[in-house]
Amino acid sequence: MHPAIVFDSLSSLISLDLPGNRLSGEIPDTLATLTNLQYLNRSDNQLDGAIPTSLGDLSKLETLNLSTNELTGRIPSEFGKLEQLRTLSLENNGLTESIPSSFRNLQWLSQILASDNELSGEIPPSIGLLKALVTLALQRNRLSGHMPVQLANLESVVELFLEDNEDTGQIPRSLADLERLALLGLSGNALVGCVPPSLRELTESDVDLLELPDCTDDDHGDTGDDATQLGALPASTIGYLERDTDRDVF
Repeated sequence: MHPAIVFDSLSSLISLDLPGNRLSGEIPDTLATLTNLQYLNRSDNQLDGAIPTSLGDLSKLETLNLSTNELTGRIPSEFGKLEQLRTLSLENNGLTESIPSSFRNLQWLSQILASDNELSGEIPPSIGLLKALVTLALQRNRLSGHMPVQLANLESVVELFLEDNEDTGQIPRSLADLERLALLGLSGNALVGCVPPSLRELTESDVDLLELPDCTDDDHGDTGDDATQLGALPASTIGYLERDTDRDVF
């Protein structure tokens, strides 16, 4: 049966869960006719081509999982219309271009999982507006430029994975003030500078391998109007950094 006929007859559908079914070909635009859809999972298939911009019309969508496929092209800026979205999982595809700045509209978003793609450009400063964000996983892409100081505004973040990209510069000083931060991945970039003293409090990671001196008050590094900058870590010496904390991070 033609997909358009199937979807037109399922306009009340709330959940479409089809992982690991060897589905192939492009994602049909007709998925956008499922206007009541809240959960869409087509992960672990063989889907290819671009992600349809029409998925941005699924205004009730809370979970979108398209991970582990063969998708290419950009992440649609139209996703910025998915104001109910909680989880966006796009990892392990071949997605390119930059992260849309329209993500700033997704105030309920708690997870952005987009590792293992070919994303490029800078991390948009507007990411810092996502107060509900718990996990930001962008490792193993081609992101470049300085880490935006606005990352320090992610007051709910627990996991921040930026390793194996092409980031340069230094870590914003205020990033160390994120009280819920438990896991931080930075290795495999082109970071330079000294070791922020606050990172000495982190345990169970590569901290013991650091051979650079602590930053001092004289090591101002890059500064901005809205946040002070810390020194940075060498790409070869730090990966995941885990904060030792007794409080419930969730």
